Amino acid sequence: MREDTSTAPGYVALQDLRFGDVTLKKGEPVPRERGRSYHQMLSLGQIGRAAAPAPAVEAPPTLPVGARVAFVDEDGTLTWGTHLGPQVPDDRARAALHLTDGQAAARVAFPDDPDPVLVSPASLLPEHPTDRLTRAHDARLQEVTDAAEADRAAGQNVTDDLREQVTYLQLLLRAVRTPGEPLPADQPGGRDLAAVGITSREGLLVLAGGEHARQNLTRLEGIGTKTADRILAGLTAPAGGDA
Repeated sequence: MREDTSTAPGYVALQDLRFGDVTLKKGEPVPRERGRSYHQMLSLGQIGRAAAPAPAVEAPPTLPVGARVAFVDEDGTLTWGTHLGPQVPDDRARAALHLTDGQAAARVAFPDDPDPVLVSPASLLPEHPTDRLTRAHDARLQEVTDAAEADRAAGQNVTDDLREQVTYLQLLLRAVRTPGEPLPADQPGGRDLAAVGITSREGLLVLAGGEHARQNLTRLEGIGTKTADRILAGLTAPAGGDA
């Protein structure tokens, strides 16, 4: 006697078949009856295990299809591409991109690659204000690099100061291009950091995470030694503690 007409977990009809006093169509869920064995129907190919419901897909941050975007790789290098929309990744791509179940990847086309690629949504930044924030740094870096090349072409030794400027500007570019957790509203030196394009904690750690952290910070306009020390104290404070 049927005692429960809810569906049997994990079974669907693979063909039209008679089940008790009802006729099941192919693809319909199989009713559950207490005490009934489903092994014979499985062996005869009448029913099969239902596929697990697909997880809800979490769309990437709002980026219009066809928009120009900045892709920032793990070492902070920025590459411009075109956003082609979200795509559900397979298990291998999900693991490689460090995505969670249900999280969509972003499909991006790059000028030097004929085939679109999947990237983590967290690695994408919108064209604006990324382009505006990095353009000035790029121009200054190019200016210093050109000066170094001119010295070499003239047979002069590139000064240590010039090499150091190039290294610092490259570091600053990486800091600007590193996405992550937004800096808090009460971030020490927050206005001056934002002025050069550093808006994430991870980006700030790029600039202020090495042995020359204090010096790197004080090279920014508006940040003195006291503010630099407050910034560094906040970066090293325990999670949840006072910065």
